[in-house]
Amino acid sequence: MGLREERLHSWKDFCSNTKSDSSKPWNGSYRYAAGRQRNKLILTTLHTGNNNYTTDMETTINQMMEHFVPKYREDRELAHHKQFRLQASAPLQTTNDVEFTRHEVHVILESSTP
Repeated sequence: MGLREERLHSWKDFCSNTKSDSSKPWNGSYRYAAGRQRNKLILTTLHTGNNNYTTDMETTINQMMEHFVPKYREDRELAHHKQFRLQASAPLQTTNDVEFTRHEVHVILESSTP
């Protein structure tokens, strides 16, 4: 296939894959050809208060992380949070726990390798 045929094939493929509405199949292709496609919004800065804005992407991401994933503070935890944390960090106390045998480990390893 020559360059011209490949270009035509590529354009036809693009046009058939950009149908946004079955009643108006040329919407996406027309917007692209006319230079009217919508640009996606890219977050570059955040308003931090008092007419201050973040100036770089690293600061923006750090501000977002502080807002959506606040740092853990033990002095802010409730009683049930403290209880769950202590239970999770305590070693297990099971009386009927038996060590794996070499054969059991070997069978598991053999069954998990492709």
